[in-house]
Amino acid sequence: KTEHIHAKTRMLERAERMEAWAVGVLEHCPDDKVASDIASLKLVRGQQYNLLDLALHGEMKQVLTNRTCVRQMDLEWRGGYPFSRHIVPERPSYILLALEMALPIKYLLPRTKGASESKEKSMQKATQRR
Repeated sequence: KTEHIHAKTRMLERAERMEAWAVGVLEHCPDDKVASDIASLKLVRGQQYNLLDLALHGEMKQVLTNRTCVRQMDLEWRGGYPFSRHIVPERPSYILLALEMALPIKYLLPRTKGASESKEKSMQKATQRR
């Protein structure tokens, strides 16, 4: 049992060290775009897990409270993730949101190439704004 406790202690120390490295990498990025790309990078090929997912499951509070990760979570919460059809603005008009929810006509129409380019531009603006 003592060996088990010792192994767990070493594992927790290693997790803390890796969390500090992750925060250091994000804080020393040359710009917000690079930091956002790192935070949203898929960690395992073929799976959908990124740094935020790992930090959430590992309860890595230093990573989750990092400004880049907070910005990325805010963007994802508002719809800024692959295959979403709409990004809610940072300060939305609640009347327009209610109308969009009550009358979701634009979501029934097929997406055009211009719409996806527009969405990509708005995601870039949102990540650069903060």
